[in-house]
Amino acid sequence: MRFFLVALISIFFSTCAYPQSGGFPSRPTFGKVNVTVPATASLLTLRESDGGANAKSWSVNTSTTQLSLSLDTDAGVNTTFPLIFTRSGTTATQIDLAATALKVNTIDVTPSQGTFSLTLSTGCTTTPSVTATYQKVGQMVTMHIPFVTCTSNSSQFQFSGIPAAIRPSTATGAVAMANCLDNTTNANNCSIRVNTSGTADMLFNDQSASWTTSGTKALDKSAIFTYLQF
Repeated sequence: MRFFLVALISIFFSTCAYPQSGGFPSRPTFGKVNVTVPATASLLTLRESDGGANAKSWSVNTSTTQLSLSLDTDAGVNTTFPLIFTRSGTTATQIDLAATALKVNTIDVTPSQGTFSLTLSTGCTTTPSVTATYQKVGQMVTMHIPFVTCTSNSSQFQFSGIPAAIRPSTATGAVAMANCLDNTTNANNCSIRVNTSGTADMLFNDQSASWTTSGTKALDKSAIFTYLQF
């Protein structure tokens, strides 16, 4: 027994790093340690005893094809999984991130997407609406507007209804588009400008008030365009 205790103490002291002042270390540093948890669903939980309510525990969970980081309640329930790795053999097939904000080298790359009702509010005898879609990554927005047509009664051609979350801080430059109609004729030099107010002007020859005030006016085919919010 004495030999066993001496051997155990020797191993412990040989793997711990001591402070220069000497004495027993409060936080020993170990060399390389291999830990294997032989279970069908392994779990490693780190608990900070002085953390706030439901903010003490983090867990690393594994299954056959996934390794995940979870945020746990005080009762030990895995409630949120901000990071999940999925594998197929030795190939990482997918990484899932879930957070209210994502940054890479301090640059915001938080993704979002959605739909909204976009109304052709100025320039026509009626005010037709279409369902527009968008995808947003950080401050870069890509929008899709489907086909829309009307009978013109104004030299303007303006949409309204762009949500505040995807409006630019300054009016965007004209984004080139095609397949517009002006008085039933193809308007090849057609573009769009997204405004800070949530409106979007369809431009003809780079002008917002140059459309014919009669005949058919249209975004003749759906349009996809990208702009920055700053």
